[in-house]
Amino acid sequence: MLGMATSQLMQMPGVDLQLVMTMLLQYLLSSLRIGAFLLSAPLFGARWLPLQIRIIMAFAMGAAVVGFVPVMDLNTLTSSTGIVLIFIEIAIGLTAGLTLTIWFAAMLLAGEKIASSSGLGYAAQVDPTTGANTPVVSQILYLFLLVIFISVDGHLIAIATMMESYRILPVGSPVAPDVMIAAGIGAAGSMFLSAAIIMLPIAMVLLMINVTVGIISRSAPTLNLFSFGFPDHTDFGLHSTLCIGRGIWSKCAGPDRQRSCLRPDNDRGSCQWLRKTRTVRKRLKNPPSKGCRKQPRMASY
Repeated sequence: MLGMATSQLMQMPGVDLQLVMTMLLQYLLSSLRIGAFLLSAPLFGARWLPLQIRIIMAFAMGAAVVGFVPVMDLNTLTSSTGIVLIFIEIAIGLTAGLTLTIWFAAMLLAGEKIASSSGLGYAAQVDPTTGANTPVVSQILYLFLLVIFISVDGHLIAIATMMESYRILPVGSPVAPDVMIAAGIGAAGSMFLSAAIIMLPIAMVLLMINVTVGIISRSAPTLNLFSFGFPDHTDFGLHSTLCIGRGIWSKCAGPDRQRSCLRPDNDRGSCQWLRKTRTVRKRLKNPPSKGCRKQPRMASY
């Protein structure tokens, strides 16, 4: 069947089968790097995003960078050299995606420590983005980081960086494996440092609460520590997490994006709805008196 189709293509006038196969393989080679990145990146590689959508995105972006791929003949692409190029492209994309995933894992690590310290570690469920069984605090922080990542156009920056990598590191150029390993180790170090910075204030607050509970238990041994110690841990842990979230939002998003919906020249639909809601509330609080008759006051007996 395949031989018959090949012979028919060879007999068609003006069709060079070798050129068609070379272009298809070149197009596939240009889509491997961005495809591996989309499969391993935290936002693009989520389980709720269908695999078909990721494949379409990979081939669409591969069509945009196919001009950066050097033209190779069919024999080179089907030989051992072409196989090595395929593995190198996949390794570059996976390294970039896993590096970004390791940075995002800082929120999961900080959330697990906060949950275990504040007594919320038992509240765990399956994370829809990673498929792992993580505490609810970790999921909230992870989704909060995803919102910040999208709000500051981080997904566009990541895609633009991958598209720029074809110009900086063209297909077929030699790649040092130690550079990829160093990037992964550096991302792991940044993950632990970021997780420590996020959870350190909450850990200090919980430590002070433990010291206070210890002093109270020594001064009044008859008190039940679980009646007021455990609720205090949970309350202060949640409030501290809320304060940390506000601080992260103010540092990452900036005051301009926080006040974007309050600008009078903003024409977004949600902001228009917000302004209309405020106008309706003002009218309800201060109804117009023009043309309205006063209702007669009923006498009370």
